[in-house]
Amino acid sequence: MKREDYEHYACGMYLAGTLAFLEGRYGSKPWKASGRGISLDEFLAERDDKRKEPLQIAGVCVAGLDALVCIRNAVTHNDGDLSKNIDSQSLSKVSAAALPGVQIVGNSVRLSSGYSVDFMKYVRESFVAVSMLHGGL
Repeated sequence: MKREDYEHYACGMYLAGTLAFLEGRYGSKPWKASGRGISLDEFLAERDDKRKEPLQIAGVCVAGLDALVCIRNAVTHNDGDLSKNIDSQSLSKVSAAALPGVQIVGNSVRLSSGYSVDFMKYVRESFVAVSMLHGGL
């Protein structure tokens, strides 16, 4: 197996596990609203915690997490093909999010994490942000 293939599948497994944990703990799409009734975007816009600024700079947001769901579904269920997802807007959501380490070739998504571009870092930062939104960190 080539390193690029290993990175792609490792990123996919990491993403699937992270989203499964978040949704298992906080419910379906927990970045859309918290117990306080605000979305992740609204939460990160509040200037009450200095830990939020790096998450904003990294581009963590509702649209990014929605794109991660599309990527997870494509990698897990459709061999990376975004056009085969139930969500017919998957390709445009992932393209618009422009997440680090995500490459789109035709309708297929490829993931990479390394020293220069790190998809898994964005997933980790998303995990932290959603956990903070729900008071978990």
